[in-house]
Amino acid sequence: MSDAHREDIPDGKTEKFTYHLSPIRTLTSAVTPDRKGDDVNAQAAVASLESATGLELAMAGATFTLGPGERELSTSSGKSSGVMVAVVSIDAVEAPFSYGCGNDGKKVVRGTLATWQPGPYSSLFKCGIKEKLPRPEAEAEALMCGQANNK
Repeated sequence: MSDAHREDIPDGKTEKFTYHLSPIRTLTSAVTPDRKGDDVNAQAAVASLESATGLELAMAGATFTLGPGERELSTSSGKSSGVMVAVVSIDAVEAPFSYGCGNDGKKVVRGTLATWQPGPYSSLFKCGIKEKLPRPEAEAEALMCGQANNK
């Protein structure tokens, strides 16, 4: 997310802005068994969830971070006034899993798969907006807008 920036653009004028983004978390796709020592085929677990949901998911072991070329968001805006914050995020996916039935002499393996859908999206929002924001924007508003309003 970016720092909060005050914009005051009069009617009839358009201005360009570049927001410098700072990561607030890194996500690594992982499959975690409930019991230590259980053998889990992480790639098969991701492929199974993809098949069941129809979603394209990051494979186990992949890490999402903003690359050097992805840390700026440039935009143009017409008439506006307020404190703005830019956000780039991904859709995280977390699901429990279980395989094996225990009837074939093998133990049932259970755990959790945490991954994401590739393809980050970006948005720009105004602090103090009186509507329900998507989760990434709501988190950014809670972190950045209170600070901006106290300046």
